[in-house]
Amino acid sequence: MTPGYIQMHCAGPRIKASFEGDELGAHFSSRLKERCTMQRFRDMKNLPRVALIALILALISQVTIITLLGESGEAVLRMQTALTYDDYLGELKSWREKDFDAYWSHIPPDILHPILYSMAIMFGLAWAMQKSKMSQSWNILMWVPWIAGLLDEVENIAHIYALKAFPAPPYWTFWVGNPAAITKWLLSVSMVMMIPIIMWIGKSNKTSGE
Repeated sequence: MTPGYIQMHCAGPRIKASFEGDELGAHFSSRLKERCTMQRFRDMKNLPRVALIALILALISQVTIITLLGESGEAVLRMQTALTYDDYLGELKSWREKDFDAYWSHIPPDILHPILYSMAIMFGLAWAMQKSKMSQSWNILMWVPWIAGLLDEVENIAHIYALKAFPAPPYWTFWVGNPAAITKWLLSVSMVMMIPIIMWIGKSNKTSGE
């Protein structure tokens, strides 16, 4: 038995173990990556039911907020979407006592609302992507509702501070709160619109493949 044979024979198990270790590491790396991405939501077996529950909760939250704001809802929306500080301040100064009361009454559910609608839109997108068999590259869209929700919370903080400082709200409450509010609306509405678009793309791809 030659030394070379002995060396190769003894190295064999180490080489095999190395390959197995690499495969095991790749497996765990893949699993970890999967758990840390949005793909896990698309892979949920009960995704349609979860998406429906999330939608119902978001709608209940939205109806609650609209009900609490009542007639003051338009005044609040005009304040949140004013494009200049003068318009922003002028809108606040035009508020009546009931407008302030309505605003404060809607704050508790409005703190929770961004989480609920972010979940609803995300699960809606996940369901559409799952049903349409879209590639994983589309998963990045599922982060967008959470960005909108985060901006909503930033808006809430800025405008709460503005009302507490009224009649002289700091400039930053406008420059932070209103761009956040407008961007929140643009992102959330665009992602809701993406759900039927994704379904249409999936249907078109299926038709062209037949």
